[in-house]
Amino acid sequence: MSLFVLDLAFVLWLAASAINQFDWKWWSKVRAFDAFALLPKWTFFAPRPGKDDLRVVYRDLFENGTPSSWSELQTTPRRGALIHMLWNPEKLDNKAVFDLSLMFAIEVAQFESFPKAAPVALSYIQLLDAVMQPRRTYGTVARQFGVVATRGHRPPRKTEILMLSQAHPFDPA
Repeated sequence: MSLFVLDLAFVLWLAASAINQFDWKWWSKVRAFDAFALLPKWTFFAPRPGKDDLRVVYRDLFENGTPSSWSELQTTPRRGALIHMLWNPEKLDNKAVFDLSLMFAIEVAQFESFPKAAPVALSYIQLLDAVMQPRRTYGTVARQFGVVATRGHRPPRKTEILMLSQAHPFDPA
């Protein structure tokens, strides 16, 4: 008997979870009783799902003014997909850089009428800190970074430059 009650409870919970995915007015009265959020609301597919990846790229500037080639800011070490799926302690760092890039892309649009305000935005300063961390090559005096949106997994990818920073000098050490 107790197994039947447990099975019935899981079937009812599954049915209620499926119904909870829809925004029906009559169901909102039931949802009001869900004080412990036992009914999940999955939003895998938004009305306008994200199609682009945001990437942070940087380049160093040498003493004579010539720039190096662009490098992508790596927040996670390169591993095989299976290992990465099972072991990914840097996931939070990767998510933080993505969120900062997204936040800064939104702020850039807001600063369009006042572009000199962008470098004092908190997201800009945090991205700059992350970009200045990788080791620099000998003879470089400054670093510039950008936020780039890419679409597609195989070359040629659609690429759009969202923002390029000014050159930021390294501390003389």
